[in-house]
Amino acid sequence: MQQVIPFWLAVLININIVIGAGFFLVVQKISIASGALAPFAWLLCGILLLPFVNAIAQLSQRFPRAGGIYVFSNELLGDTWGVVSGWAYYLGTVAANACVGHALAEALMQFPGINNYVVAYNIPVLYGDIFVVGLFTLLNLRNIDFLEKAQLLFTSFKMLPLVAMVIALPLLFSWSNVMSGSFEPLSLLPTLPKVFFAYIGIEACCSVMDKIDNAKKNASRLIFTSFAAIVAIYGLLQLAALSIHGTTDVDAFLSLPGLLFSNPVLAGLTNYAIRIGLLASYLAGFYGVFYFNNWNLYTMAKETGIKQIAFLTKLNADQVPWVSVLAQSGLVLSFLLFLHSDYIYILADAGTVIAYVLTAVAFFAWQRSLVALLAIISCSSLLYVFGKNLLDSGLVTLIPAILMLVGGVIFYWLCKRTHA
Repeated sequence: MQQVIPFWLAVLININIVIGAGFFLVVQKISIASGALAPFAWLLCGILLLPFVNAIAQLSQRFPRAGGIYVFSNELLGDTWGVVSGWAYYLGTVAANACVGHALAEALMQFPGINNYVVAYNIPVLYGDIFVVGLFTLLNLRNIDFLEKAQLLFTSFKMLPLVAMVIALPLLFSWSNVMSGSFEPLSLLPTLPKVFFAYIGIEACCSVMDKIDNAKKNASRLIFTSFAAIVAIYGLLQLAALSIHGTTDVDAFLSLPGLLFSNPVLAGLTNYAIRIGLLASYLAGFYGVFYFNNWNLYTMAKETGIKQIAFLTKLNADQVPWVSVLAQSGLVLSFLLFLHSDYIYILADAGTVIAYVLTAVAFFAWQRSLVALLAIISCSSLLYVFGKNLLDSGLVTLIPAILMLVGGVIFYWLCKRTHA
């Protein structure tokens, strides 16, 4: 009997995927850049992305089955564009997993207590990368019941820095902090790349839509509920951070214990709890994206009907595509072993942008309306983020992305011709 993911769990996983390190690391930078207008950066970005969110919500409602972004393009634009979109998204997500996995390994190795052993034995970060990928390979081979328990555990710890912020707010609130900094609307524009990055992942649940309880009814509601909750949480937390720290260049969360307690023991324990929460944000996000992406590869292997990759559709006793899990683990490790971080970031950007744009085009092919056109404009705004990152990193960093993206499509065409 196939297991299903309850609606509430799907919403929780989606929120866990999106709200994580991408937010915790930039919240104070947004305050410094935009001052009193900082909370509106999250609202502005939410409004810009809303047409695209509407597109994936409606597409999920029409095609409530596994594969998400691959299925949308495949059904509405044809099998070639489906492969381009699905392969780009898969590679981009694997690259993003490599980035998050590496950040998680670094955070683990810098954690108080663990870092003493790291320094004493001169343990390289690569060992941490291998540990993280190995751990999540084992976790992803388990069933949905285990996924539910793990997500609840990670969320409980992830709440610690948020709870610390809520407790600190009435004690440290300053109206002068809220009104500090710039009141220039144009100051929001430089923050958009950071803010956009923190929103990426809202579409992740589409990959396993066939496993969502009553997907035909809940698909659209799941997307909109998750997105609305994320926009609200981002805006409120940004406002809280601004009211406590103003535009001071500090860590918005780790600086709270020193402001709340004069007792060094209490401050130290609170700091430790917040670090656990920040670490849990990496864990929850990485687990969720890794889980969903396994089903992306499984669906492409199954629906393209390419016999050379049919082994990717094998399931274990827990109905998990175990070969796809191992394939993703191998790719993540390969990226970390053989590619510089700049190349990995650009691959993540390129894959995401291509998949988002093709999804919006697929929506336009279906509806041909102003709303659909706005979806194309909405996700095309990510081109600004991608272009900025590419120029900062150098055009040469695009080479691995081009080779892997084009190579996958050529492989598909060769297999299709052989089959024909």
